[in-house]
Amino acid sequence: MPMKKILLLILTLSLFPLAGMAAGEGRSLPLLVGLRTNMLYDAILIPNVGAEVAIGDRWAVGLDVRGAWWSGTHHHRSWRIFGCDVTGRYYLSPRDGRRLTGHHVGLYAQISTYDFKFGTTGYIGGVASRGVFNHPTVGVGAEYGYTLDVSRRVAFDFSIGVGWSGGHNEEYRTEGGHDVWQRTLNRNWFGPTRAAVSFVYYLARD
Repeated sequence: MPMKKILLLILTLSLFPLAGMAAGEGRSLPLLVGLRTNMLYDAILIPNVGAEVAIGDRWAVGLDVRGAWWSGTHHHRSWRIFGCDVTGRYYLSPRDGRRLTGHHVGLYAQISTYDFKFGTTGYIGGVASRGVFNHPTVGVGAEYGYTLDVSRRVAFDFSIGVGWSGGHNEEYRTEGGHDVWQRTLNRNWFGPTRAAVSFVYYLARD
């Protein structure tokens, strides 16, 4: 786990020098911030919010957070997740010269923890005996997307990311009103790790 934390920290910090380089290019531009929510998460009852800050003409840095703590007594259902993504983006072709629009590519880092239970079988992203925030799932990847502005203040962002995701996973079953451990897995996944269809609202516009 320490190596995963180091990898996540290195990638996160590496985004800011790129943004700093971009800030020194071209003319001085006013602050531009876009607030967003990923409607794919909203559709499965995971509230989320994000912010993206334009730096220079084409660079941007974003942070997205998500969290849900739904549970019920019938079959002890649980639907719980907490996580965040940090993203550095480069916009290839801003629409009509507007920043934070058009085609974009980027790098991202993720961290999340969860507790999902369907019927009597549940899955925890972490170590149950130490809390789900111990050994969370982490990931890194590259993304491609397109941001379509529909008005001066509103846009829709479509993106997909591919990379690596891994972490500690425990399976358990509810028996006699108690959660009983079944097995432990250390998962590693290479492939699609992020998808977004986001509603974006700009606090200010060029």
